[in-house]
Amino acid sequence: MNSELNKQCTIVLFKIVLFFLSYLLLVAFGCVFVYVAYYCFINYGLPGIMECYDSGEFFSLLCIVLLIALPCCFLLLYGLYPLKFLLRKSNKSDASRVEVTKEKMPKLFTLIEEVAKSTGCKMPLHVFLSNEVNASVFYNNTLQSIFFPTRKNLVVGLGLFVNTNTEEVKSIIAHEFGHFAQSSMKIGSVIYYLNTVMHDMAFQEDRWDAWLDKYFRGLMNLCRFGGWYGVIGQIVLFLLYHILVFVKDVLRWMYKSVNRSYYSLSRQMEFDADRVACSIVGKEMFVSAMIKVSFASVAESNAVASWRRLLSVGKYAPFYDVFAQYEKVKAEELCTTISYDKIETCLDDFDEEPSEITFTNLYSDHPSEAERIEKVQSMPSKQELHLQKALDVLSVSSVEEWEKLFLCTNTNETQRQALMKTNTLSETDLVEWIKQDYEGVCLPKFYRPFFEMMGRFDLDSLDVDKNTQYPFTEANRTIMKAYKMEIKDAQIMHQLQLQDEIKYATYRGKVYAVSDLPCEEKEAQVKELSQKHWAILQQIYSYLAANSEDSVKAMYEYLFAGMNAIDSLNALDEDIDKLRERYMHPYDDDEEPDDYCDLKIELGGMVRQKLKPIMLDCSTSFFELCAKMGCNQERLNAIVVFAQSETPDYTNYDIKVVLAEINRILDYRKALKDVLMGMIGYIKGDLVNIAQKIEQDSEVV
Repeated sequence: MNSELNKQCTIVLFKIVLFFLSYLLLVAFGCVFVYVAYYCFINYGLPGIMECYDSGEFFSLLCIVLLIALPCCFLLLYGLYPLKFLLRKSNKSDASRVEVTKEKMPKLFTLIEEVAKSTGCKMPLHVFLSNEVNASVFYNNTLQSIFFPTRKNLVVGLGLFVNTNTEEVKSIIAHEFGHFAQSSMKIGSVIYYLNTVMHDMAFQEDRWDAWLDKYFRGLMNLCRFGGWYGVIGQIVLFLLYHILVFVKDVLRWMYKSVNRSYYSLSRQMEFDADRVACSIVGKEMFVSAMIKVSFASVAESNAVASWRRLLSVGKYAPFYDVFAQYEKVKAEELCTTISYDKIETCLDDFDEEPSEITFTNLYSDHPSEAERIEKVQSMPSKQELHLQKALDVLSVSSVEEWEKLFLCTNTNETQRQALMKTNTLSETDLVEWIKQDYEGVCLPKFYRPFFEMMGRFDLDSLDVDKNTQYPFTEANRTIMKAYKMEIKDAQIMHQLQLQDEIKYATYRGKVYAVSDLPCEEKEAQVKELSQKHWAILQQIYSYLAANSEDSVKAMYEYLFAGMNAIDSLNALDEDIDKLRERYMHPYDDDEEPDDYCDLKIELGGMVRQKLKPIMLDCSTSFFELCAKMGCNQERLNAIVVFAQSETPDYTNYDIKVVLAEINRILDYRKALKDVLMGMIGYIKGDLVNIAQKIEQDSEVV
């Protein structure tokens, strides 16, 4: 390690020592509470309980239980609370990943063994496949791994195998192993573990927390029947509980303080892990992997949606093929290509909308892809490159497992299996279908800027003029694209000025202090372009309405009404999130336990008076049109049934049932929003078709 890295490690270790000394002080206080609980119960509680039981004084027995026995139990839990982190186990069970063995995937394990040997690490204890476009490691016992050589578990995302080669996959896995390699920073890996432990201490809540909360609420309710003794008991319990909340807040504040020094060290550790990866596969493979993974992470959600649309129209292709072909179609639009046998070198090739503002967040524990690529340019190259398709190291069953991991949650599995046997598309047909689907959802590239940022305006106030000039000019297209970019940059500037972590940013090649960014100049540019933007939108409407026999006005009315409905649904998101947060953390704002009743009433009112009226209005206004557009009729019917159903009295529901009900409500809200987004996309596609038809007719004339 260099001297600067040594200095950073020393500072962080010093702060970590202070953190753990404070934690040990809390443990000491906890031991005192445990002793007090034991002493009070043995010397006062148990004799009193036995005496009252023998004499038949049951009211006195209840008072003793309220004032001594139950508070002693609470003190015991309270005292043991700081120790709950020492033997915490990481949860290996996760629905989004599945464990694999060497017998099932010998080629994948051979690849991992090569990386482990090259980095000087032992093989992982377990290997999992996940639905992510990433790789990661975790431990069954984080604290134990600080002092003992605990074997790690490796998670390999199946998204890493899309349009990549084995060397690129090696580089991603080698980066993860690089954090813990025998040739890497020893002190850095210890700090990495300790930081994870501190985060768990400060932020992670588990069954112990839920048990303590539930026990506290039960005691508070029980104290209501104890008269003045009960009032005293409530005061004592209230103080104890909020002391524990204060302790949590102190730990969180200390963790954030330590992390301010940890950020720069963590970034350096990322760079060092990158160097480990480059030393194994060469810098070219690592850079190519970074670019492809970044691109795949952005494309994944759209590829999933495209695959589901394919199934909904009665056709099938393996999700891997859909993902790979979707990336290729997207890359082709960006005037580049992507394939396992092509080594990518330029991150900007896959950046559709580069911002004019760049900055380095020194308070982030991970550097950006651009920073990481720049740092490894001095690393050596690898001369002999044998490019093998990464998918070849997986078994066929693992690719099918990918679909089962998370894609079929909203898809009929029986239908999928049937389509797999009867209507699987060929590669040529799949490519053609994805191109058509991509243009149908995203609109053709030329017309996209004119329709993707549509605003609402008064249709009746516009004169539909047959002599309206042709709006789809290159000059207007440039204005619409510039308006979108200026809006994006203005939002970035605003967000930068609201925070206090990033101090400097580069705008158009000039470095500014965040407080000195030319926000007023940017707002003036946005305002100027906004006027042109609105004029072009109105020009488009007038042109289409005047030159088409279709009811363009009716299409716009549907479009604007759908956008209004989505705005109404979005407005509910914040209210629902606040309710769910208050259910899960009822005492963060010092509210009484029976505040749950008020929250349940508020939830019922929101569902009855806001969400369901929006759903009913949408079902009346849009669902007939959506059905004609090919929307899933079962989904439409399910939304209608929910909207027409009587809203239950949530005050009679247990808190767990209410939380499940909130998740169900969110599912219906998302389903309706998906329907509306589909309708809006369909209408925009029709408007593009009208524009193309008018243009074709004009060429014929």
